[in-house]
Amino acid sequence: MIDQRGRPVERVLEGAVVGDVAVVGERVSSSLAVATRYQRCLYDRGVHPDVEAHLLTAHPELTAEDYRRLVLGDAVAQWPQPVPAQVLRSRLQAYTELLTDANFTQGVCACCARAKRRSKLREVVFPTRHALVGPAWLGVSADDWLVHGIAWWDAVDAVLNIE
Repeated sequence: MIDQRGRPVERVLEGAVVGDVAVVGERVSSSLAVATRYQRCLYDRGVHPDVEAHLLTAHPELTAEDYRRLVLGDAVAQWPQPVPAQVLRSRLQAYTELLTDANFTQGVCACCARAKRRSKLREVVFPTRHALVGPAWLGVSADDWLVHGIAWWDAVDAVLNIE
């Protein structure tokens, strides 16, 4: 059996979406991977695959694009909406937690020698040149460190060495 695009087909569960075709009942598809890839494409356009499946069963007269246009149009028509007090309180609390002296204390970056916020800087300890294991903050496996550790050290030395 072949589908509308001339590809060999397999069975697909009801409610799946394949290509441009929504599966209803005993429809078929070239592969489940195609259905999954297409569902991701739908979600990238702003329509979740579960919403698409609901539209097929409950609102067959609407396409995903029509439904999206309808929902966004309603949101624009109702805009601006009042913000609930609980949302304001929680956002203000989070904002005040960020506005602390500790988050804005200045430090100096060892690489670029520019003033940076201390919350953006990380304290590091450099391993010795012939260490068997790389530093944890670098995120390098022990095997990769043995292969690339000396080259890494040479690159760091070229950047940071002032002599």
